[in-house]
Amino acid sequence: MKELRPIFRQEAVDARAAGERPSGEPLRVDSRWVRWLYVIVLVLVVAGVATSMRLHVDATTSGTAAVNPDGTFSALIPAAVAPQLEGAHSMRIEWADGADTVRATATVDHVAAADEASMARAHLQPLPQPAIMLSGTLSNIDSPAVGSSHTRKARAVVVLRSETLIDTLGRRLSGMLG
Repeated sequence: MKELRPIFRQEAVDARAAGERPSGEPLRVDSRWVRWLYVIVLVLVVAGVATSMRLHVDATTSGTAAVNPDGTFSALIPAAVAPQLEGAHSMRIEWADGADTVRATATVDHVAAADEASMARAHLQPLPQPAIMLSGTLSNIDSPAVGSSHTRKARAVVVLRSETLIDTLGRRLSGMLG
């Protein structure tokens, strides 16, 4: 038979037997450290609440877009966001111009369900889900090199809503709690 070995090291057993403090006595912590940690935690909580009340977050959706030489655009976005489009805050179109990204504010003139014919006319590839086609004009373009002789592929970003972080957290919490 094998020799049974103890499950505790002898040093641990000796240290426990010597007992530097009686069993059941609370661990003593310097009160100065506890006060400083309490103040630090309180300041961090207040700073977090203040930040969440001032910090705004955007709910966005994006899709493909085509920018025409005349400053108009056509964009496809998922149809699932259709109910939220009425309250949309803004829209921008982004595309690559060499190494730089060009951004332009977009004004939507027309919203319609996307069909194959309208996507082909706008030089857009169909999305894998039902889509909505937005069309309109560009303004506030942040690049002088905009004039082009061909249609550019771009990305459309629609800001559906902008709210404070605390409002977002409250909305999510109320949704979870019913």
